[in-house]
Amino acid sequence: MLKRLDEIFKSEIFEPYFVANPHMRKGWKSKIVPLGGDLTLNGLGMNKEDAENLNKKIDVVINCAASVNFDDPILDALNINYFGCLCLFECIQNSESCHTFCHVSTAYVNSDKSGTIEEKLYELEGNADPEEIVANIMKLTP
Repeated sequence: MLKRLDEIFKSEIFEPYFVANPHMRKGWKSKIVPLGGDLTLNGLGMNKEDAENLNKKIDVVINCAASVNFDDPILDALNINYFGCLCLFECIQNSESCHTFCHVSTAYVNSDKSGTIEEKLYELEGNADPEEIVANIMKLTP
């Protein structure tokens, strides 16, 4: 997982940050702890050490786990991308240390919008209830 983070932090998007904070070019490794898991498993499939770290040592969680296979069966996509995120969020609800949860979504999350898409939550059309929408999807056959 550290190899993947190395790749991510070599991205040009981080260059302004590293120019402003040159000590963090290598120092990020002392600040960021990648945790492995499986969003479809109980307790996220984390080992005991990672679960303990999540509860007692990690103060910011950035969730970027998801399936980006846009032809997945809808129920599989919901289990990973929706319920998996909720499961992670629930895991940190009683954390002794975590004070921030950030979810990174796909570029298609507001696909019904046109023009500039801001980094904000948008109301659903007709003020629809997202929980009701998910419940209705879960009733569908594959």
